[in-house]
Amino acid sequence: MKIVIEIGTEEQKELIANEFAIIKEICEAMPDPPPICGIWVPENFDSTVNKLQGTSNYISERGHIAVAKNVYVGKETALVFSRELFTDNHDNQTRMQIILHEFYHTINRKAFPELPKDSPSTYEYLLNLYVLFDEYWANRKSFEITEKIYPETSARYKNLTRSSVAGFLQSITNSKKDYDHIKLEIHKFRYHADVMRFMQNTRDNFDTIAKAIVYFFSYIHHFTNYSRSLKSLPATQFVTESALSLGDFFKQKYEKNEVDIYDGLIYLQNFMEKFGVRLEDKDGGLYCTVLDI
Repeated sequence: MKIVIEIGTEEQKELIANEFAIIKEICEAMPDPPPICGIWVPENFDSTVNKLQGTSNYISERGHIAVAKNVYVGKETALVFSRELFTDNHDNQTRMQIILHEFYHTINRKAFPELPKDSPSTYEYLLNLYVLFDEYWANRKSFEITEKIYPETSARYKNLTRSSVAGFLQSITNSKKDYDHIKLEIHKFRYHADVMRFMQNTRDNFDTIAKAIVYFFSYIHHFTNYSRSLKSLPATQFVTESALSLGDFFKQKYEKNEVDIYDGLIYLQNFMEKFGVRLEDKDGGLYCTVLDI
């Protein structure tokens, strides 16, 4: 596993590389480690991500700024981290949590079961379910391991935790613009009847809100002192019984260390209907019904 550090002096590069030693240590202790081809801390985060994944349109700032990313390079994974992590906004504890979060995505890629492909609709639902569970699982595991390494958490770690909970709560609270956009796309769909166009035009809205909800739950389930924030969760179009049930389901599965989550399919189906989508199998394959919301 190579480590490429493009920022800082030679002494700083060595210190930065040492912070990633934990990934090597965990991999060396595993009988079947995840296939990580390397770790990058580049001068230009976006450019490096685009180069590694063979694209030209990746942008790290989309409402929030991404500071780390898993990039699939064939059957291997490259872990790319932003230089932002090595500014005064972070310390070794906040970096450790983010490093471990990305690392455990690679663990999940191997640990999660292969999805059945006999039913196109089930496959799509499970794919979305596992994407969300992956984020929940990686977040909670990274908190758990970071706090074992650092039993006394720093002020920056605590501040980042507090601001993250507040930030995700704000994203959920301010979801009306996403709701209005989906409503507009549903209206347009009634005229153009192009399912793929509708799905593409609303995908970012689903990703933004669904992940904000899942991240929020991962924080309050681990940092139980923030569980009171649940009372501040607004009753929006997207925060319904289906969202709460999905959060509870993820909590139970994580705490039982279970990665088979097929029995949670109904929660994801109900959740996605709040975004105007219902998937079914028809004779011609996958069929999508666009619902009014």
